[in-house]
Amino acid sequence: MTAEWYHLFIFIFALLSIKSENDIGWVRIKELQIKPLAKYCLVALPMVLTFMYSNNQVEHLFVAYAFTIAYKKIMTLLNDKSIVGDRLFPLTILSLLISFNASIIPRNNINMIIMYVYILTIGTILIGTRDINSAEFFQDIVLSHLSFFFTK
Repeated sequence: MTAEWYHLFIFIFALLSIKSENDIGWVRIKELQIKPLAKYCLVALPMVLTFMYSNNQVEHLFVAYAFTIAYKKIMTLLNDKSIVGDRLFPLTILSLLISFNASIIPRNNINMIIMYVYILTIGTILIGTRDINSAEFFQDIVLSHLSFFFTK
């Protein structure tokens, strides 16, 4: 699948600000006091590594990410509720999936387990810093996997 003009339109449309709500995940995980720079460095690290080692996969990443954030935006509009939505978490998941698929991350079971532990750790940090809630955590994981496989 190649990137078209409407992917950019979907991408820009979905980047509107969204408010947060409290949920059970926020109650059970203590609030973390992490500096934003450290948090975003951890979240953006897989994306940077994907760009450094494979420029061929950037288009796949862009298209899959456009579908992911478009879905989140449509759900926000249909439910008439504000959703927190850290927009970098799906990008982190997609970067890891694309890196694993393109063999930037060597393809074996240990590396796959480490990749998913990294995803769970980043998700827990984002819940602890109140950037996402627990429902969005699972939604982002499933949605990122679906958009990755549909755009493959």
